[in-house]
Amino acid sequence: MKIKKLLPKTILFLLVGVIIIAITLFLYNQNRNKEFQPYSTLNPKGDGTKALYLLTNQMGFNAGRYKRTARLLPDKATLVVIKPYHSLFHDEMEKKYLKKWLEKGNKIVLIDDEAFDYGSSLNSFEGEVDQRDEDFTVYTVGEGKIYEFTDPEDFTNRGIRNSMTAAKFIDVLEDLGNRRILFNEYYHGLSAGDITVWDLLSQAQKLMVIQGILSLILLTYIISRRFGKPVTVFEIIKRQENENLFALSNVYIKARANSLALETYFNNFKKEITKYLGFTNLPDDQELLKAASGNRFLNELQFKDVYLASRNYIDSDNNDRKLLVYLLEKIEDIRKGIK
Repeated sequence: MKIKKLLPKTILFLLVGVIIIAITLFLYNQNRNKEFQPYSTLNPKGDGTKALYLLTNQMGFNAGRYKRTARLLPDKATLVVIKPYHSLFHDEMEKKYLKKWLEKGNKIVLIDDEAFDYGSSLNSFEGEVDQRDEDFTVYTVGEGKIYEFTDPEDFTNRGIRNSMTAAKFIDVLEDLGNRRILFNEYYHGLSAGDITVWDLLSQAQKLMVIQGILSLILLTYIISRRFGKPVTVFEIIKRQENENLFALSNVYIKARANSLALETYFNNFKKEITKYLGFTNLPDDQELLKAASGNRFLNELQFKDVYLASRNYIDSDNNDRKLLVYLLEKIEDIRKGIK
C-alpha cells in the first residue's frame, strides 16, 4: 500500500527533474549560441576574440564588455569595435551619439575590413586623417580619435598567434592613455536596451543563478511533500589549471581553445628540436622524425610518439583537456632534456 501511495509522487518528482534539466540545458544553449558569434570576446573558437580580451586584462588594462547603445557610453574609456554588424554600427542614432562621444575627447579602436564598403563609417563622422601607419590609420573627430585596423582576422583566436598583431594592439591602447577598455558586444547583437544586474553577470554566473533558483524550487517542493531524503541536484566540479605553459598558450587555454594552445607551444618545441638535431632550416615532419630516430636519447623519451600525438591533436582540432596537459608535460620533459 505504501508503495502505491509513493509511486505517483515519485513519478511527479522525476517529471519535475526532467523539466528542470530541459530548461537549464535550453537556457545554457541559448547563451552558448550567443557566445559563439564570430569576432565576439565571448567566443573561444578560432573565429572569436576571447584571447585578445584576456590578453588585454593580463597587460594591466581594465577590460570589460559593453552591451549598451552609444548614448550611454562612459567618458575616459577606449571603445574597441571588432567587425561590427553594419546594420547596428551604421544606424543613424548610433552614429550621432558616437560622434558626440568622440568629440568630447574619447577614443575608438575600429577593426573592420568593410568600413569603406558601407559608405565609410569614419567619413560619416566627418573625421580628418591624422596619421597613416603601415598597420592602421588614425582619424581625428573633434577632440577624439579613431584608430582603424583593416584586418579583423588578425585579431581572432586563430590570428593572434602572430605576436606582432597583439603587440601593436597593446601599443595602440597604451598610446590612447585610457586604462578602461570596453569591447563592444552590442554591435554583435548580443544585447539591447538598458543594462540590468543580469547583464552584468558572466554566462557561468547566470547559469549558476538559474540552477540555484531551480534547485530552490525543487527543494521547496520536496520539503512540502515530505517524502524521501533531499538529493543533490547540482554539483560544482573544480578543475585544476596547468600553470607551466607559455603566456600565449595560457591565454588560449583560458579561452578553451586547446588545439591553438598546443600548436603555439608545439611550434616553438619543433624549432628547438630542429636546432638540437643540427638542421639549419626548418625540416618537414618526415625529415625531422628520420633524424630523431637515430638519437638514442630522444628514443628513450619516446619523441616520435609524442610528436605524432601532438600533430594529430592539432590537426583534428581536439579539445580534450587531459590529453592536452599530458602532451604538454611530455614536450616539457623533452625540452628540459635537450637543453
